Amino acid sequence: DGIPSILALKAKELEAELDTYRNENSNLKKLRKQQELALAEVVQQKEQVISWAASEKQKTLDWCEEQKQQIAKEKRAMAKMAKDSKERSTSSSTTIRKEKIEIEGLQ
Repeated sequence: DGIPSILALKAKELEAELDTYRNENSNLKKLRKQQELALAEVVQQKEQVISWAASEKQKTLDWCEEQKQQIAKEKRAMAKMAKDSKERSTSSSTTIRKEKIEIEGLQ
């Protein structure tokens, strides 16, 4: 009667130990799944940030190009205005000289 009861007791202990391992294994699987989901979320967020940064960089480059074009356009306009002003000034001074010569000639 002693050996079967000892074996039965040992079997119960082993079953209890197996249950403990099964529970631990189940908990580890849950933790691994949670970690994988968290990692996937972080990777997705990283990709979104990289995409956003690239988009913002392109917007900035486009804006800089527009500003360069605007500045070049304004520079051309200012140069044209300066040239026109110089031509008018030259034309005006030439007219004034002609008028002076004409007035002196009439006197």
